[in-house]
Amino acid sequence: KTYSHVRTMADAIVRNLKERKLAGMGVVGAMYGAEGGAGDPTISRRNRRKSGMISRSAMDDGWMVVDCYNYIVHVQNAVTRRHLNLESLWSNDPNSEGHKLRRVDGDDDDAVDAYVNANPIPEEYANQMHLNTDAFAIQAAASVFARKKRAERWSPPTTAKKKSRGRRYK
Repeated sequence: KTYSHVRTMADAIVRNLKERKLAGMGVVGAMYGAEGGAGDPTISRRNRRKSGMISRSAMDDGWMVVDCYNYIVHVQNAVTRRHLNLESLWSNDPNSEGHKLRRVDGDDDDAVDAYVNANPIPEEYANQMHLNTDAFAIQAAASVFARKKRAERWSPPTTAKKKSRGRRYK
């Protein structure tokens, strides 16, 4: 599935939640929509281009989430689903990835580093992620929302003549 397939399925879930008027009952998915996918949808095309970001579909991570109150729906493309294998994270099997992960002491930096080194990001999954890394997102957000110098700010053109000090308009 492509970015548009994942987005279409997540949007269909959100649309059904809204049609059932679940936003009034506090269902997050009905109030705010799906999360994840391709970058920040609030950043305009102009600001993405200006900050060096590429199109939203090129930043796709293949995964969107909809909070349906009692259920959390994960919509993923095939590559993301195969490599993340969320079901194994919640398995009771002592040899499952989730069981191994839960045994890691999060306060012990050496144990965390050892787990991360033993479980690298699969190359196929990393390649399909494109540019969606934290460093890129922080850099892009900083450049989009950077404060401009006074001289660079846009101001509307004035058609009225300026008044000289202590004098009337001419």
